Amino acid sequence: MNSLQVPSINFSLIDLSLNLGIGFLLCLVISLHYLHRSKTRILRKDLSYTLPAIGLTTLLVITVVKSSLALSLGLVGALSIVRFRTPIKEPEELAYIFLSIALGLCLGADQREAALVGVPFILAVFSITALFSGNRSSKTGNIHLCIQTSYEQDHNKPLEKITEIINKHSTNANFQRIDLQQEELVINCLLGLNSIEETERLVEELRITYPSASISLLDDSTYPNE
Repeated sequence: MNSLQVPSINFSLIDLSLNLGIGFLLCLVISLHYLHRSKTRILRKDLSYTLPAIGLTTLLVITVVKSSLALSLGLVGALSIVRFRTPIKEPEELAYIFLSIALGLCLGADQREAALVGVPFILAVFSITALFSGNRSSKTGNIHLCIQTSYEQDHNKPLEKITEIINKHSTNANFQRIDLQQEELVINCLLGLNSIEETERLVEELRITYPSASISLLDDSTYPNE
């Protein structure tokens, strides 16, 4: 009766060390690029620390399975039961994750030239795309403003007056939500404010015009884990 034999895996330790070194450096470049260019504000550092592990793990897996069809099929079966338990909300995060996986695939298959050329080129594409999208997103505003006032007390067209004050002190205004109830008016909008002085003048005039109003401001760039 023939026993099952696991095929021997032949690889050069020098090549593996070289691939790991190149992979670590390129993964570090990917992580730094993501950390500085990503628009994701929440838990950004956590993913940047994980990207090198993803790339190097993929490299090791491909190094082992590339010489054996049986191991390759076993890898497919093992991956079929793997599920992502952490929610990935931004398509940008998926792009960097797949780039790290692609880097591991290239180096695991000893395609160093493809990795050395492809990764910098793709990161350059990310940077160029971010420049255009950054210019477009800056037009929507950088300050979130929420105003809550009594509609019954300020009965002389409060919405029109608040809009006039906002447009006076901001470069642009994007009204996202306006809630008008029986005795209350709530306005949420994104404003383009270039300096703290503009913000102070806006808040001061709103305070003078509507002393009983509740005003809150949130800078969308001030998030933890930057």
